[in-house]
Amino acid sequence: MLGFKMLTIPALLVGLVALPIPALAQVAAPPAVTKPKLGPEDTPALRAKKREAAKRLLTLLKPVWSDEEIGRIMYIGWYSAAAASCDELEIDQVKLAKALETFKPADEASLSPERIKFLNDNLLMDVGMATGWAMAGHYRDVPKFCAEGRQAKTQLAADKHLFEMDTPAPAPAPAPAPKP
Repeated sequence: MLGFKMLTIPALLVGLVALPIPALAQVAAPPAVTKPKLGPEDTPALRAKKREAAKRLLTLLKPVWSDEEIGRIMYIGWYSAAAASCDELEIDQVKLAKALETFKPADEASLSPERIKFLNDNLLMDVGMATGWAMAGHYRDVPKFCAEGRQAKTQLAADKHLFEMDTPAPAPAPAPAPKP
């Protein structure tokens, strides 16, 4: 068996070297990514499908989270989706960490390690699902979605959204005066 592998690898290498360069380029080139074409405004059928998707997502979240917590998960998901879809929007990692910190149970010391892991795993999965849900709900009109994100960033107070603020970097501190 080992001898067969040794013979196969050189044979494959010789075969690849013998291929013409354009053939190698075609094999190595990744498939082209095409963006979905913008469709018409939501139709009643599409709105019904969106409502059904929202119901299914809520069905998955309800056994673990309160209504308030579900609202915060959807909030994080919306901002994460906007940042993923729009080049000019980025999530502020400090704000995101604070938003996720609100899910830390007040009675964490009394919880078993299994329950803590369960909650952490569900939070990660559920924020991911909320992000995907928001992206799927806006893929037909990404420019409008990005405009809504920019509007949130500019019209809301900095502590009311999760986007990075476009603030200039702080000036460097002046160098200390030399000691005589």
